[in-house]
Amino acid sequence: MDHDAYLLQLSKYIHRNPVDARRVERPEDYQWSSCATYIGKHKPEKWLYQQEVYGQLHAKRQLKKKYQNYVNERGIDERIEEFYGRKRLNSILGGEGFIEKIQGKLGETIDEASHLDKQALRPAIAKVVAVVSDFYRIPEREIYQTRKGRGARNRPRKLAMYLAQNEGGFRLTEIAEAFGLKHYGGVANAIYGVRQEIKNDGGLRKEIKAIIKRFDP
Repeated sequence: MDHDAYLLQLSKYIHRNPVDARRVERPEDYQWSSCATYIGKHKPEKWLYQQEVYGQLHAKRQLKKKYQNYVNERGIDERIEEFYGRKRLNSILGGEGFIEKIQGKLGETIDEASHLDKQALRPAIAKVVAVVSDFYRIPEREIYQTRKGRGARNRPRKLAMYLAQNEGGFRLTEIAEAFGLKHYGGVANAIYGVRQEIKNDGGLRKEIKAIIKRFDP
């Protein structure tokens, strides 16, 4: 990312996401957001470095208040909206000169064609569900269906969501739609849960590797 041109706009885009998704009325109300810290309502964690963002406000006083006013203003840079809307497939956020500079350092061309080539090799969500269903020997409908009730668990369903993102490259909204969820938050929680289990469960890691091997090359 071109730090000078997009960092401030990008922070605004991230902090406004819960509002634009109609999860909360104000950016600082979202419990997983750092916005409340940026505007001074919470004490910052040691790992949260805010000076880079504050530095682009071009102000010396009332930084928290000015950042709050900035985030509350509607309107996001068009290039950022395209970048995160998957309309802009380049993995580098910046102007043409900046992109050429980074590509030169990488020694390779990152363009739309290479992205699409990789996408073509990835499994579709239906394929992921079919493979997971076959691996665990359960009907596909059990993976697509939501189990209700306290304590209800469906590991194959969560793994299918995880693999749809990790191996298929699908967005959370796309996965949510495929699995009959009204919002992508449920998908995000499921994927996060799987990632946490992977850290401590060697058996699960082996299962995932075995499932991935079943995808067509």
